[in-house]
Amino acid sequence: MRKPKYRRLTYDDRRVIENMCKAKQRQSEIANAIGVLQSTISRELSRNRVEGVYTHGRAFMRTYLRLLLKPKKYLIGGNEADILETFLKKKWSPE
Repeated sequence: MRKPKYRRLTYDDRRVIENMCKAKQRQSEIANAIGVLQSTISRELSRNRVEGVYTHGRAFMRTYLRLLLKPKKYLIGGNEADILETFLKKKWSPE
């Protein structure tokens, strides 16, 4: 089996997962139906099951809530880097 490229699960993927879980399908069968690795399904179910029950709506909301709360990476441009370098050479503290 060829390794699929990385992609996030969509709302429709999560609906398929919910329906196939209700039909007692194995994780590998669900993964093949969606086109992802079995570990992706395992991770999705372990993260988003509540009291042993997986629902696509709740999973979607929990996933995007985690994304919103995730710390952001800040990138600085060339001009800001030059200013910072000047201040650091003057022994200025960033605090």
